[in-house]
Amino acid sequence: MIFLILTAVISSDGFAFMPSTALACPSGSCTSTASINDTTFNSPIYSEGIKDTDREIGMGPSSGDKTIFYDDFHDGNYDGWTVVRGSWSAANCYLESTCGHCGASIQTPLNISTEKAVFQFYAAFPLLDCRGAGFTLKDSHGDTILSFGPDYCVPWGSPSEVRFWIRDGGYWRWTWPADTGWHFYTLVFERGEYRLFYDGISIINATGPARIDAATLELGGWQHRNPGTGYDNVMVEWEALVEVPASKYAPNLWFGSTEELYPTSPFFDDEDLSGEDNKNDYYALSLDEKMDNFTIYYHTVDAGDEIVYEYWFYYAFNDFVNKHYHDWETVYVFVDKSTEEVTRVVASAHTKEFPNNVLENPQFAEGEHAGILVEEGSHASCTDRNNNGLFERDTDVTNGYGTVITPYPPYIAQCPFAWGIGWLPPYIWDEEDQLNGFRITYDSSYYNLKEITGDFISKFGGLDMFPNSPAWLSVEIEVPVIGGTYLVELFGYPPEHPWVDKDGRYYHPYKIIPKLSDFVTGTVSGSDTTGAIVVILSEEPYYTFADENGNFMLNNIPYGVYNVVVNLEGYTPYKQRFMHEGNTSLGVNGTLYIIPESEAFRIEGIATDAEGNIIPNATINVYDESGTQLFTTLTDENGTYLVMVSERQVYTVEALTETEVGLAKVSGKAGSVVRADITVGKVSIVEYIDRELQDLIEEVNGVDITKGIKNSLLSKLESARSKNEDALKFIGNGKEKQANNMLNAEDNIMNAFINEVEAQSGKKLAEEDTEHVIAEAMSIRALIRLAIKTPI
Repeated sequence: MIFLILTAVISSDGFAFMPSTALACPSGSCTSTASINDTTFNSPIYSEGIKDTDREIGMGPSSGDKTIFYDDFHDGNYDGWTVVRGSWSAANCYLESTCGHCGASIQTPLNISTEKAVFQFYAAFPLLDCRGAGFTLKDSHGDTILSFGPDYCVPWGSPSEVRFWIRDGGYWRWTWPADTGWHFYTLVFERGEYRLFYDGISIINATGPARIDAATLELGGWQHRNPGTGYDNVMVEWEALVEVPASKYAPNLWFGSTEELYPTSPFFDDEDLSGEDNKNDYYALSLDEKMDNFTIYYHTVDAGDEIVYEYWFYYAFNDFVNKHYHDWETVYVFVDKSTEEVTRVVASAHTKEFPNNVLENPQFAEGEHAGILVEEGSHASCTDRNNNGLFERDTDVTNGYGTVITPYPPYIAQCPFAWGIGWLPPYIWDEEDQLNGFRITYDSSYYNLKEITGDFISKFGGLDMFPNSPAWLSVEIEVPVIGGTYLVELFGYPPEHPWVDKDGRYYHPYKIIPKLSDFVTGTVSGSDTTGAIVVILSEEPYYTFADENGNFMLNNIPYGVYNVVVNLEGYTPYKQRFMHEGNTSLGVNGTLYIIPESEAFRIEGIATDAEGNIIPNATINVYDESGTQLFTTLTDENGTYLVMVSERQVYTVEALTETEVGLAKVSGKAGSVVRADITVGKVSIVEYIDRELQDLIEEVNGVDITKGIKNSLLSKLESARSKNEDALKFIGNGKEKQANNMLNAEDNIMNAFINEVEAQSGKKLAEEDTEHVIAEAMSIRALIRLAIKTPI
């Protein structure tokens, strides 16, 4: 509780203060009977006593209502004047000065129930600090600068003589300072301490209860000593920023049933902040000791129309996939100043690639606080929309499955939220956690709320990060490369302190609101994809996890060419090289096909042009026997590529440049590596056609059909193959026209073959055989026509 006696109007823009029910005067000769009200006055003011045509500070008559006015905007107009009224039962509330014509101040006491109040004003007089016996003023370093006995008032902010109130005489005695210039004061009250800044310089850091007297006096001839500010009166501006206590919006926290780490002070044990020491010391605490050390920090930011309450949680260790010493997590509560209602709650995710969790317009009931589910191990936060301690995907996270436009069907993709809750064992939030996890509410005796103050920050010795806390090897990712496999180590790093980045979210809270931009999405296809880790390789890898449906998203990925790797137990590592130039869907139409380890083999190769030059960033597409595309990737800077496929299929590998195409046909056994070098251009396509014709000849030989029809069909295929071989010879000699003549003849032969098969369908040839043979023949015919269009 702070008790103030102020001689000025208090503006309550966006803040709340609690005025006292009674007013007090400096002498015992009058008794207060009225209360304070705030109104807005929009017409000119005429008052008894002091008048000024430029800036008016008026006072009411010598008895009855007392009113103080001032110009909020200092523009000489009467828009936005603030009025504070009060009345006394006696008339002796004016303080007389030797000038003999102008009264002094109306002194207005306010009982402010708050944790912090900031007052800013201009004045051309010293402020007085009036205290009882035994109080001491200390400077910002903690050194005593003034101590005084009972009933004395000590001036602040000016090298003036002492001005004091003699109680037994019942009157004020003024000794005016030599300095009559105007000065800007900032007075900060904060839980039993207050600080005074004089023209931006900290001059007082005091402790203990206080009564602050500030007198507005109009002395005879004062106008002639005006320092040229345009203000002829003493008190020009007061602005009260009285913050609502942070406890009003503090979130309730629900922890997993087997959680071992809870928010605490970094200094819960001692001043040693070494990572291993802090971790071990915390794990050594009993549960009661952990609860006794339960601490949540807060920081508030005035953001214009809103006040943002930042709640910061320190954990001694992060026991998630990216294990690391020390952990800062946060929840931001945005509050509308005018209504004091919560407009949104934003909870932090794992890293900047994970979109933060936003609960917009929660419409909390009176006294209701945000509920936060704390992910076990990682301590990432998830808003509990229903405040019931259960993770409910469809309701708890409004942007859990965000609508994202993709270039492939389905064009509206359901992107997963980015918190591990419900994804990766053992990080699963379920009824067990609801029933048996600790729920620590804002009004719990354990809930110790502390502000992040300058003194707290200084305890870290100016370091940006925690000392003696090396990176922690969290997980190893298996990455397939040409000729083998290597491991990429993912490390967990201790966090930077929130207040270090001057351009970051600590000082600019709207930066915590996620924006989907330059994201990478996809769906891992497999029987059980829960916990599949998706890593985009770079100097500092980006990673996330697929949910139970295989969905994943990484946000804010810089443009560039990357390799993405997917690791999941029981499956061979998936690898894809891709170009990221905005919002990117990985895999084929957004699907990444992973292959069970028991049936996987590898295709490796190099893409070159007809002159033997390697082709970096050529597109490699892989199709199964039905023509369904299953994989896509890019060649690297050496023109090489690799894909992991299944032994159950025979694959067509296609290499594409902007103008050319090359093809290869590949099959293999589990565990094998099959080489498939591809030369783009006409020769590659024609060579591929020959292999396709051989396969079709073999297939027709196996069809149950009369000998005469079979021989007729085989004859046509052999003839087509002969034309194809002739085309290859002409291509080798650089004779494009003759090669195309052979290919056109081959095309005619394939047309005749298709017509004959269709004629025998359902008669001499089973319909199912017909469909498959015709499909293969039509695929070969399409390749022939592609070869005709492709230059040598």
